[in-house]
Amino acid sequence: MGVWPAERHPTRWDVEEANQVPSPELTERFRSALLYGEDDGLVATALTLDLETYALQDLPIDQTSYTYPMILLSSLPTLPSDYDLSTISQSYAQIFEEHVFVKELGVGTLTVSARPPHLQLAVACIAAAISDPIADVTEGSVASDLFHAGLKLWTVILEVDNREARNARAILAALLLSTYGTLSSDPLVSMKTSALICNIMCRRLRLTDPALSAYTTLNVTERDLAGKSSLLCYMLLIDTVHAVQTNDIPRYSIDELAFTMPQSGHSFRTSYTSLLHGFTLPDNLSTTEDALLLLTSLLADILYLQKCFEAPLAIGAPSHCSPYRPLCIDAEYPKRQAAFHAALHNWKVRFWGRISQDVMALFHYTRLQLVVPEINKLASFVDQQLSGDICANMMHDIPPEAVKLAWSVLANTEDSPTIQGKKLAVWLPIVLYLSALVVWRAHSDDGIPEGPGGVRTLGLFASAMQALPWPCCAHMSANLRKLSRPGGAP
Repeated sequence: MGVWPAERHPTRWDVEEANQVPSPELTERFRSALLYGEDDGLVATALTLDLETYALQDLPIDQTSYTYPMILLSSLPTLPSDYDLSTISQSYAQIFEEHVFVKELGVGTLTVSARPPHLQLAVACIAAAISDPIADVTEGSVASDLFHAGLKLWTVILEVDNREARNARAILAALLLSTYGTLSSDPLVSMKTSALICNIMCRRLRLTDPALSAYTTLNVTERDLAGKSSLLCYMLLIDTVHAVQTNDIPRYSIDELAFTMPQSGHSFRTSYTSLLHGFTLPDNLSTTEDALLLLTSLLADILYLQKCFEAPLAIGAPSHCSPYRPLCIDAEYPKRQAAFHAALHNWKVRFWGRISQDVMALFHYTRLQLVVPEINKLASFVDQQLSGDICANMMHDIPPEAVKLAWSVLANTEDSPTIQGKKLAVWLPIVLYLSALVVWRAHSDDGIPEGPGGVRTLGLFASAMQALPWPCCAHMSANLRKLSRPGGAP
């Protein structure tokens, strides 16, 4: 049996050895092997080809000054001084570390000198974003510059030193950068985040496996830093929120995650299976971390289900297909939907009245996702409407139940707990915005108000959005105010 890639112990010389120019003998043997069996004329031409004519030194100097990955560092934005970075980062330890799952990651307890540069930039990026979210919508904001610099440095460090690809702190830096990217209104940042959130280091280190052997290449300090359960919980949370925001599927499947619940210590897989199939849940589950983890898992699975059935349902089942045939589309999808409705009911029975309002907002949104599967398309639809582009109406009629759920999301968002006056829950901006757009579609016909209130009530959602401390909120609030005006959407 071969050695798992993460269990190899790389050295600082791996990249240098990999980039050494091969010997002439190896080059000739490789060229001969490539040409084996080719036409004699092609072989003769290839064997006499002078590779020196393609030397890089013949190119202009500005194209040869740097090569990948170091060329990424040639265009770094202007960064704050080390002292300013340290000052900015204080907001992380004082505010954001109180966010669910984050404190157990242990980043805030590390001294600045103990943080690798890419992790320090990621911490400062989050701190800058929540300290002054209004400033972040301007071009060249501190948080945006820190994101771009942190992402480039993270990429370079992983490319030039294979040891860092097996370091838990590199995963933490990627998660924090993904947090900012998911909650940014900049399309370029969002695009880069989609690539960043796909990184496979968690799988390479077997962090998703149940055995502690996932940390075979990490020392004790790094094991404590990772806080495996909380690390995977926060990873799943950001992955799911990003999927909701981008109308995509989560990168991590619930079936591949195996770890203990962050507070109760129960098996996540066993607890989630019990919730999904109506079995009794353990009595001592946490009403914060464990409840949020189970709810996030349900939302992730719902997104996966809807994407799997999206194309087949659009095409429709053949007219001769019996709905009673096993795995028939017309029968299987409602069956799976009913299973998730039942699981959400079981979750409500187990945790209702004992969880915070921000988690309740996510609960109502998860139900809304089931009722309106096209909800994730609304954001891009609105962007097209506000820009004057003509686009087809891809939404079915919004049922009254969906509107009630959207208003429940707003009510719970307004009553959500704060940390030093800030409603930090990373899911609130996305679920509140999409809920507001459901209300807009229900009360409008291409933006034309119908009846009392109508789209004018979007001002309530816009005010609640403006009170949230993330960079995307200003843009979302502005869109809602445009939609709330008669004729605001062409």
